[in-house]
Amino acid sequence: MNYKPIGGVKSTTLRFASQSGEAVVVPIVDDSSCYSQSVSALDAPIVVRHLLQISARRADSGAWLSRRFVERGVIEGFVASVVLNDGRSFDLGTLQQPLRLVELKDSSGSALSDTPVVTLTLQCENSTLTD
Repeated sequence: MNYKPIGGVKSTTLRFASQSGEAVVVPIVDDSSCYSQSVSALDAPIVVRHLLQISARRADSGAWLSRRFVERGVIEGFVASVVLNDGRSFDLGTLQQPLRLVELKDSSGSALSDTPVVTLTLQCENSTLTD
């Protein structure tokens, strides 16, 4: 699946997809965070897959690394309010079609001077294109 890059992510707020609306805000590294989408017209209706990759310094990402966050995210999924670097903003995921956790990657970097980074990759699909 080829994703079309839409833009870098400046900020995001994650909420669990349940109706509790509990928000999880982690300061992200905007030059490492991105949003992209792919469109498949092979089957009707058209399917749009949204991929959100957000990265944060490990020191700031304690909320993502908790067992409760991962378990609840796997069960419920997420809704994300996203602001791109160019100023566009939108929500991704819904209660019926939430963002799903694809990967939670904790990397130390390859050099001693690298800042340890945690990257959260989320994906959902629906029939809505993001402009």
